[in-house]
Amino acid sequence: MAGVLDYVFAGMVALGIVCAPYTKVEESFFMQAVHDILKWGRINSSFDHLEFPGVVPRSFIGPLFIAALTYPVNLLLNVGAAEGMPVQIAARLALGWTVAWANSTLGEAVAVAFGPSARRWYLLFCITQFHYVFWSSRMLGNTLALVPVLLAQASWLRCVAAPSAAMRRHYYRRMAIILVSTCAILRFDLVVFAAAMLFAEIAGCTRRTVLAAFAAL
Repeated sequence: MAGVLDYVFAGMVALGIVCAPYTKVEESFFMQAVHDILKWGRINSSFDHLEFPGVVPRSFIGPLFIAALTYPVNLLLNVGAAEGMPVQIAARLALGWTVAWANSTLGEAVAVAFGPSARRWYLLFCITQFHYVFWSSRMLGNTLALVPVLLAQASWLRCVAAPSAAMRRHYYRRMAIILVSTCAILRFDLVVFAAAMLFAEIAGCTRRTVLAAFAAL
């Protein structure tokens, strides 16, 4: 359940968008993709994504998700061509608040694993970090991938307090599905991050096994 600090974080993200509503050049590719989806409604050859794919082809999944969240605002404003600053701000809010929701989910997992106090400190650190708040609404591949990464970390932490082996398997499976999907669709270099999580878990299992063996002596 979201708490006051979660809403403060979401508010800080919104404040950052209001204070700096314009995009940086590296955001233009995904922002253009969101614009094209809202304007044309379906993928066609005129999409910037297809006409200028770049050295590394980028997925439509992230922009499609943001465009779906932004579409009601586009209808409400009656901006049929999906032009103008209001639509851009709505798209950035959709991304920023999605990151805030995923961050809140991770905060809940921190509370389950380490207690409510740890969750409060975690959220306070998030709120006071300008870099995290600022980039949470930026239309970049890293930011789009941040959402599933936060959810994967939340599943990983919930394994710590899982009451049964079946629940641990459930959370491990969920974490694996999220990370593999994100690596395949959004950011393949996340495989390095996933490997670090895997090695940390292997080290933890090895340590627990050794301690259990010594305890049995």
